[in-house]
Formats: sequence, C-alpha cells, structure tokens
Amino acid sequence: MYIGARDVERGEKAAAALGVRFVQLDVTDDASVSDALATIDSAEGRLDVLVNNAGILGAGVIDGPTALRVFDTNAVGIVRVSR
Repeated sequence: MYIGARDVERGEKAAAALGVRFVQLDVTDDASVSDALATIDSAEGRLDVLVNNAGILGAGVIDGPTALRVFDTNAVGIVRVSR
C-alpha cells in the first residue's frame, strides 16, 4: 500500500505512521503523476485501487489564476491520476 503527497517530509511522516510506502505525487504535474506510477509499477507491477482525495479550496476573493489553480487540482487532477 502506498500514500502519495506533494510534500516529501509530510508524506513520509504520514506513511511511517500508517505503516505504508510513500511516493511523491503532485496531481497538478503530469511528470509527477507519471513518475509515481512508474515507481509503483516497478515495485508492484500494477495498481489495483486508487483513492484520490486531493483537493483545495480557493480562499478570499477568487480571481482567474486562483480559479485555474483550484480547477487544475480538483478537476483536471482527477483525470491525470485516473488515466
């Protein structure tokens, strides 16, 4: 079992607490998603189940760049990690 996170330090700490393996994963970065899959594939040969709970909330006044960042994480990120 693996846990993925953008922040290596926090991800490794969570993985250790849960007794699972850590893989760095940023759902807004195609290369990060590909690297995470390659890491899991080389160790396991497959990925059976994916739980994607990545999500952010734009705080304060929502401008164009903030809306795009939120959409990229919450909507496009799902497509990136599910394909």
